[in-house]
Formats: sequence, C-alpha cells, structure tokens
Amino acid sequence: MAEAKAVVAEFRREYPAVEAVTFVVKETQEDIYGPQATKENVGVILGGYFPGTVDRAGRFSGGRCDLPVASLHSLSDLRRSLHHELLGHFALNTFTPEEKRAVLTAIANTRSQEGIAPIWEQVDKNYACFSTRYSPDEAELRKAEEVYATACEYIRSDRRTDIGAGLKSLRETCIERTRPMLATDLARITEMVAEGLRDRTRSQQTFPREPSAQFFMAENTERVLFGKKGSHLKELNQ
Repeated sequence: MAEAKAVVAEFRREYPAVEAVTFVVKETQEDIYGPQATKENVGVILGGYFPGTVDRAGRFSGGRCDLPVASLHSLSDLRRSLHHELLGHFALNTFTPEEKRAVLTAIANTRSQEGIAPIWEQVDKNYACFSTRYSPDEAELRKAEEVYATACEYIRSDRRTDIGAGLKSLRETCIERTRPMLATDLARITEMVAEGLRDRTRSQQTFPREPSAQFFMAENTERVLFGKKGSHLKELNQ
C-alpha cells in the first residue's frame, strides 16, 4: 500500500494539473464501492474516475480517482491505471465540450485504422454493456472515450512531446476533418494533452452536470459499472 501511494504521489508531482482530484487508494474494490462490488458481481475493476463538476451554486468539485490495489498486479499496472483515468478521462475534459465531442467523433471513425483497430476490439469486449445501456450513437462515443483512455496507457514520460504535431493532428482530424485520424494522430494528440497536464497549461473545461463513474475494467470482463454516482454505486453499497 505504501508503494502504491508513493506512485500516486509521484504521478501528482509529474502532472500537477490533476491537483484538485481526490485519490482513493484502498486494498480492494469492495473497500471502495461496498461489499456487493465483488469480482463475481461486477468484474475486475482496475480503476475508477468521477469527473469534476460545478453545481448550480458555482461550487467546484475536483473529481475522484479510485485505485483498488489488489486488482493491480504490479506498480506498472498502477501507473497504467493512472494514465487511463487521468491522462485519459480527466484529460479529455480539458477540451471544451465542442472540442471533446469532435475528438471522440473522429476516434469513432477509426475502427478499421491500423494500430487503433486492436484497441477497439479490446474496448468492445470490456465495455460490451454500453451497447445495451445507451443509444447507438452515445454508446459509440463512450467507447471512443475508452479508446482514447486506453491509448493514454502507452504515454511515456521520457519521450519528447511535439506540441506542434499534436495541434496539427487535432486540427486536421478533429476540427477541420480534412482527413481521417491515424494511430500516429491519436498518439500525438494524447501526448500533447498530457504535456499540458505536466506544464499546467491545461485545466478542466467540460463539467458534467452530474458525476458519472468511468471504470477501467480488466480484459475479458463482461460486466461493467457505468452509472451516476449515488445510483448504481448506491445499489452496490446496500
């Protein structure tokens, strides 16, 4: 547990833009979500993220990142979960709502792209319930967000980020839509956004009206949790 908390502290130092996020590091997923959140009931949860919100009174909540240590087999897995939840889900909300939708729409059109197609296959397996829980269009955008978050798992801190290339990929494939997104574009965009979290030039711009939990599931998990905080999670805690 001490080693896990040290990794989280190191991540927060490297990406100070996530300072408002509350990190919940506990031994098991049941410790976080309640006794009903067993692997048999809900699958293996590798991490969870509740996005920051602003209520009607203008009060800001910085969001929450959950990390059940027992579900993670190594410190490398922990770093992967941090990348998925924060460099992925959190970072997407540093786009404006219009930009975020443009990015996800572009990713939704990459199912056959070399280098991205295998990620889509993994997401389709791990988040199959999206197809029955949401409308076809919304399910596809939610899966596209998981593709983005999965791509973020491979971001390397020791590699130089070409901000100009990332902006060019964003403009051409998401904003102007002059060409389809390639795997190199997705990598450049994710790296560019992560760099903004590192140098604090990016901050949250998209604020959901209600916090919605996004869970990083282990491979081959058929059931996932994806509901409003206080609804599905409340059921787990009963």
